[in-house]
Amino acid sequence: MKELVYKKYKIICLLFLCSQLLFSCKQKRENITSNDVQFEASFDKIVSDIESDSIKENQLARLLDSINKISTESNHITDRIYEYLYYQWEANPESFSHSPSIFSQASTNKNLSSHIRISASLFLSLTYYIQYNIPKMDSLLSEIAIHENEMDDVNKILYYRNIGLQLNIKNKSQEATTVFQKALDLVKRNPNYNNCELGNIFCNYASVYLKLNDNKRALELLKKAYLLLSETQCNSNDLQATILNIAVAYSNLHNNDSAIWYNKQELSLITQVSRKNYMMCFISYLNIGGEYVEIKKYDSARVYFDKASSIKNKINNDNLVILLNIFSAVADAPIKDVCKNVEQIKEYVTLFYKNNDLYDVQNAYEALSKIAVIKNDYKEGLFYIEKLDSIKELVTSTENKKMVGELEAKYQGAQKDLEINKQQTQIRQSHNLSYFLIACMTILALVTILSIKSVKTKKEREAEKMRENFTNQLLEGNESERERIASELHDNINQRLVLLKKEMMFISPISAVKVEEIINNIRNIARNLFPVSLPHIGLQYSIEHLCEEMSNHHHLSITSEISFNEYILDKNTELHLFRLVQEALNNIIKHAQATTAKVTINEDEQKRILRLEVRDNGSGFDVEASLKSKNSFGLHSILQRSKAIKGDLNINSNNNGTIISINLPYSS
Repeated sequence: MKELVYKKYKIICLLFLCSQLLFSCKQKRENITSNDVQFEASFDKIVSDIESDSIKENQLARLLDSINKISTESNHITDRIYEYLYYQWEANPESFSHSPSIFSQASTNKNLSSHIRISASLFLSLTYYIQYNIPKMDSLLSEIAIHENEMDDVNKILYYRNIGLQLNIKNKSQEATTVFQKALDLVKRNPNYNNCELGNIFCNYASVYLKLNDNKRALELLKKAYLLLSETQCNSNDLQATILNIAVAYSNLHNNDSAIWYNKQELSLITQVSRKNYMMCFISYLNIGGEYVEIKKYDSARVYFDKASSIKNKINNDNLVILLNIFSAVADAPIKDVCKNVEQIKEYVTLFYKNNDLYDVQNAYEALSKIAVIKNDYKEGLFYIEKLDSIKELVTSTENKKMVGELEAKYQGAQKDLEINKQQTQIRQSHNLSYFLIACMTILALVTILSIKSVKTKKEREAEKMRENFTNQLLEGNESERERIASELHDNINQRLVLLKKEMMFISPISAVKVEEIINNIRNIARNLFPVSLPHIGLQYSIEHLCEEMSNHHHLSITSEISFNEYILDKNTELHLFRLVQEALNNIIKHAQATTAKVTINEDEQKRILRLEVRDNGSGFDVEASLKSKNSFGLHSILQRSKAIKGDLNINSNNNGTIISINLPYSS
């Protein structure tokens, strides 16, 4: 599997973070009365005072009562108070514990204006969302829905974004896309809204693509949000949330360094504001710990998980605490017995299935597979990876991605004029670049005339380098194409067969069993095309598993003897070594007429060399003649891959068999 679904636990964090972007800049510009001016001054004084949080909450509750007694139309100042109360409750639920009840009372107070009652209901809905109480959120939004036509633009935008998050957490990506586009259109048509509101909607919209694992598209939207929120005087919490979401996208793209950097940037931003946001801190600690687990720096991971644990009583989100328990177990596995934690995680799986929470099911299976691999129980690890594989087929539906793409395409069509202007700008830039390149080529020609010999030597060096780069690109393109085909088989065809199997179970159980056999065959083909288990269980066990599979399917006894420190290799080198072994064994099976073969990998720490050797007892071949032949594709593939990883290849072959050996230097 290309992506490590372990990182998907951050999607839950993402959904929380997007929720707090729902109400930044939620202001309605209206005629301000003298009472409004007085209320604004009172509000500003309360917020700026150095009183404790609980006292501020009581003072704001009394101010709301005063406003309601004097005027039922002071929507602007009431919105500001609700927004402030919600932000503070979200950051520190202990200190602003009465805020949800304030929203609840206002939502049912018929003496208040329709705008204020709906606004209070929407903020109350979000408190349910943060508490992961989705049934209550569903019920409340159903009650609000009948008033959609009565809403002004302020509440309608907030309502659309509430609905978008609700749909997205239920994996209804198509519906969520449509709702977020409505919010975008409404903001762009309304001159009273600024860049802060637009940036927040882009962040919300990005959550759809993150759940669909389209992280590049999500990054495009998040970077738009970042520019809008950082270039204007927007709420600090909104910018923090966007930075964390960017970190999530980089994490899903396996850019761990960037993910850690952005998470630490967010922590740095928290220290610059006057009030500490415990929820933001908790999520940052959880994310950074997760990144260190991914790069197997378990000591560093435990440091950040301990920081998260120290403030878990200050947040109001049981689901995030459960995630902390799950992934802390992974970090603890290298140093202590986590059997009890494993049993607890299995109980969480049952709970997640009960709540139809497939993303957290993936989190649990990912953690269980990692713990098994750390404990050298590779069979158990492979079992949970396969479980994880099956769940992913249901969550990231190819058809769903296609529909979301079509919806966005229709939306982009409505923005055609803006796109044309952008294209014209790009064309002008392209022309300028062409003129610049022509000038550079002219200068280069003059230099060539003055120093022919020097330039010729340089070109020869460049040509050699280009040939090497071209060969590497061919290999990378080959791997990308294999991965694409495997993904198509896995995510498209297999998913349809999974759904067909479910339908056939009730109609014809025998046919369902046959469909299951087809699913397994396609899954094996996909794994042969691209080694999905390699990032999860490492090079050693992947090669051992390959040898065992080939022995079982061919009349050939294949053994392996592997002993080296896997941390000395990067992922690209591991993939090349796996392919080298796979290609060598395929050649033995096809041409060598051998009965036994052996794969050996060991490490010379003094010379800092990793040695790979594949030998057989076959009939042998003429190495020089084979390398000159155009039909020896497998042998040439071995040669090019060894060059790509700077390896020293040596092939000895005679009537007693063949030995292929590669010495690979490493630096650390």
